[in-house]
Amino acid sequence: MRRAIVVLPVLAAIALLGLSGAALAEDRVVEVKVRADSEHPGLEAFRAMDGNPATIWHAIWWSGVATRLPHEIVVDLGKSYEITGFTHLTRPAACKNGNIKDYEVYLSDKPEAKKPLAKGTPVAKGTFENEVGESVVKFDAPVKGRYFRLRALSNINGQPTWSGIGELTLHCEGVKFVGKPWPKETAEDPKGPGSKLTGPKAATAKVLWIIKDGVLDKKALAPGSTDNNYCSGKTVDGFHVTGRETLSRLRTAKSAVGDFEFKAVFSATAGGSKWRFPNITISDRGQICFWKTGSPMILNSSRAAMPLEGFSVPLDKSAFDGNLHAMAVTRRGGKISFYYDDKQVNEQSIDPDVRLHVWFDALFTPCKIKSIKLTAEKFSDNLKTDFKSAAPIQEILVGEGSGKFKKAVYGRAASYRIPALAVSKKGTILAFAEARRLDKNDIGDHDAVVKRSEDGGKTWGPEIVILDNGNLSVNNPCPIVDMKTGRIWFSCARWKERMVLYYSDDDGKTWSKERDITEMIRKSLRPGITMAGPSAGAGIMTERGKTAGRLIMPLCATTPSTMTTGVLYSDDRGETWKLGGMLMDCPSLANARCMVEALCAEMTDGSILFNGRVLRPNRGQTIIADFGLKDTKEMWLVKDLPEANCQGSIIRHSWPKDGKPGIILYSGPGLATGRVRGTLFASYDDGKTWPWKQVYYQGGSGYSDIAVLPDGRVAVLFEKDGKIKLGFMIVPAPPAAPPAE
Repeated sequence: MRRAIVVLPVLAAIALLGLSGAALAEDRVVEVKVRADSEHPGLEAFRAMDGNPATIWHAIWWSGVATRLPHEIVVDLGKSYEITGFTHLTRPAACKNGNIKDYEVYLSDKPEAKKPLAKGTPVAKGTFENEVGESVVKFDAPVKGRYFRLRALSNINGQPTWSGIGELTLHCEGVKFVGKPWPKETAEDPKGPGSKLTGPKAATAKVLWIIKDGVLDKKALAPGSTDNNYCSGKTVDGFHVTGRETLSRLRTAKSAVGDFEFKAVFSATAGGSKWRFPNITISDRGQICFWKTGSPMILNSSRAAMPLEGFSVPLDKSAFDGNLHAMAVTRRGGKISFYYDDKQVNEQSIDPDVRLHVWFDALFTPCKIKSIKLTAEKFSDNLKTDFKSAAPIQEILVGEGSGKFKKAVYGRAASYRIPALAVSKKGTILAFAEARRLDKNDIGDHDAVVKRSEDGGKTWGPEIVILDNGNLSVNNPCPIVDMKTGRIWFSCARWKERMVLYYSDDDGKTWSKERDITEMIRKSLRPGITMAGPSAGAGIMTERGKTAGRLIMPLCATTPSTMTTGVLYSDDRGETWKLGGMLMDCPSLANARCMVEALCAEMTDGSILFNGRVLRPNRGQTIIADFGLKDTKEMWLVKDLPEANCQGSIIRHSWPKDGKPGIILYSGPGLATGRVRGTLFASYDDGKTWPWKQVYYQGGSGYSDIAVLPDGRVAVLFEKDGKIKLGFMIVPAPPAAPPAE
């Protein structure tokens, strides 16, 4: 009753004054600055607090420019306010990309403006209750602070780089916060490119003009740069002019050592550019370029083995407005900087001594190039990046490139691809591959071949041809070693839609006649399943449980809706083969091939763990239970294992013993952005987590297979530096226990 006595006079007074309750209760509007560590052009952070759910904040999504989670959105309230919680609204439901799943919230009076991510203890953390729509978070108690930080730890689709918010509303009594852009810090360097750029010390600097006053010096280009009409521009009125039909890949003849400056002055035609051109390329590290007319300047490091940190910087003047512009890259000590029209747009750390090959690429792009100049403390004729490896690498199968041969020649090939590796019962190492005789194409004149080493990989015998299919394809070599009998089985797909089998009883020196097992397998296929062939890489012989000794060949197949994987097995030492369990339609990855080119390892309970290639940034895994016989629809993405749209391999290294966990190994590219940085990962819990890793080669690393040697070391056979040759190496055994957190 006392509350009613208080309220009624207040309402009466409001009525007498001619005011509505809604007007009296309207919150005071306070403009606040909003920024994020990553902002896609047009989807800046302040748009998450502009009161319009249709305009969103989203982190940069461009491949090679996007940075990995976590991401953070920061709100400067101008002064301390008491915040009781917040409301998080996702982007409109038509698209879920970037919707945040797990989060942390920080609130303090410390600006920490220079730090990309907040430090300290979060005032709230958890998982948003709604994947789409609104989630309300209430703090346990009001928290006072000026800087509100929401850190996105993951998103609902498992993407490694994306985050986004439709609307973010902070709860503060009597106040409504409205976002505005956070003023950008200027980074103009008075010694930036253009007429002011000083470069390395003039007294000792080396200078290389690639283009001066529009005249190209072909002697300043790397060997081979003038092949294939790669320098077909012409000098017109003081400019080197290129067009859509010309190829201007101006690979500099020298690399830079120490401090350097590389600068290009050019104009480009609006609407005439292809994506990424023109650009300045830093080999194996990235390129500064433009997305399209009117786009920001970006650093794209997609497929780079030693990627620089991507960035995206809006430009006051478009590179395609027809006027002269300057792009430049400099290194001063341990800093590499990027410039556009005399302004520094980005700076980051780099090894001050590493050799860098920097060049200008205007492929198929209408350009007028005034000058391109490289100034450096020292020059080097070595244009290759120095990639480190975990052990010495032997190139045991080396192709010579397409166009070298008019007819197939044994012992030589345009390309050797699709490695498979096995160790015999006697310890002989067997390296299998497709010898693509005439070109690098996936379909063509291929032979199935093997090389042998009887001394632990120190020396190798000649190439042995297992299958010559004339001018038709042979694909996906798959060996299996029967450790009980010593017999080595070998299967592959033979054009067209045939699956064939061979065996060797003399450690791979000679091979049996071909046996076509296509119809045998088709008889065991369930309705709707179509066989494609074996996966690329070695199969296994099981060691545990009631089915120990079972031979398992990983199978590529199709269901009515997707490509997938499964078990092909033999319980009679390879005489007959049947279809086992399959990964069926995989609803968890709708609209994508389910899993392809998957290889397998035996788990401690006898189940078969498959790890495969999916159209996602992480590897896919599934378990075929009941010793490889039970179908499943369950598949998940492995956050520890990046997926570069490439085959990878998996193997049981050791079993649990004497209180130590068993180990399963995975080999594949160590970055999701490209087939680079071959990496060995170890799991100590049957594939649930992969806490240990070792980069075995920093450079180009494609398909791979691994084998465990009798002493526990790991042999690796992988596609090295492209799609022509195979490298072999032996690395130490992984640690017996997982690393400490």
